[in-house]
Amino acid sequence: MNGTIGGIISAGRVRLEPGLAGHIAAGAGDGSTLVANAEALSRRKLVSSVASGVGTPTTSTSVLGFELELPVITAPMGPVELIDRGGARAMAEGAHRAGAGTTVALTSAPMLEEVPTTGGVSLFQLYWWGDREWIRSMILRAHQAGFAAVVVTVDVPDYGTRWADVESGFDHHGQMALPNLAYAPTERAQRLSFQQALTFDDIAWVVETSPIPIILKGVLSAADARRSVTAGVAAVYVSNHGGRAIAGQIGTMDALDDVVGEVGGELPILVDGGFSTAEDIAKGLACGADLVAIGRPMAYALAHGGSEGVANYLALLQDGLRTALTVLGASSPDALGQMHIRRT
Repeated sequence: MNGTIGGIISAGRVRLEPGLAGHIAAGAGDGSTLVANAEALSRRKLVSSVASGVGTPTTSTSVLGFELELPVITAPMGPVELIDRGGARAMAEGAHRAGAGTTVALTSAPMLEEVPTTGGVSLFQLYWWGDREWIRSMILRAHQAGFAAVVVTVDVPDYGTRWADVESGFDHHGQMALPNLAYAPTERAQRLSFQQALTFDDIAWVVETSPIPIILKGVLSAADARRSVTAGVAAVYVSNHGGRAIAGQIGTMDALDDVVGEVGGELPILVDGGFSTAEDIAKGLACGADLVAIGRPMAYALAHGGSEGVANYLALLQDGLRTALTVLGASSPDALGQMHIRRT
């Protein structure tokens, strides 16, 4: 392992073209949802259980039958080929090398069939950007390509203004190849109209149709978590789209408490939103998440060193999580719980 978590993030930011760096960092509106994510994490403090005889902990876990050496997946990010020409392939290779999972975005490149799905856990992220027949075809493509699950994203039925992009004039849509969008509506407004018409009846249909597990991304309330269970999804993913959909939303760690209180123990729960360190991961797990997804820091790690940068960043996280588990008195990620957290 080389460097530090902070060093990799800082160096990766510097290597990005300024407009792209601003786009990755941006939140919607005044950025208050980004702040809410960070503040929600900060209000949770870790509590050690001492003299627990923990020995040397393991960082491995199993979720939905997926075996991971680290309870982390990369969050779906569209413009990865603008960060590194290896794009989603490089991200997946780095994540797999480190024993973490990866989520390949519908809007990323290369084509989903060209992203590695052997040697690690790969999930495919899908927006509801077409009719049921198109959705079915995309899920079958993901299944045939070897993806372990499909992450249906419902947290951005419209896009809040990201002032960094307005000020810089950066247009990522104009630069991305979008090879996975064949036969989808060509106009952005058309795609969003499909997303805005989505209901839980559609979610139940896709669960019934899909040969692989469906994870619902964008759940922020107990009520929607319960509706997700009723629809039959395999897991719920607590997310506010990295603070990029609208300002003023609840922080994901606050939403996680509501979701865990409603459906914890009934199905796996994933969470993203501001996580970057091993201690952050420990907080998410202690609050009831089964997996933590990391977005922006993974983009910076990719910018820092391609697939090797991703693998190195995740190796540092694994080493830090092993230390955190030892200090907290937990033998594994699954052993973390409410006794290891205090809300302030």
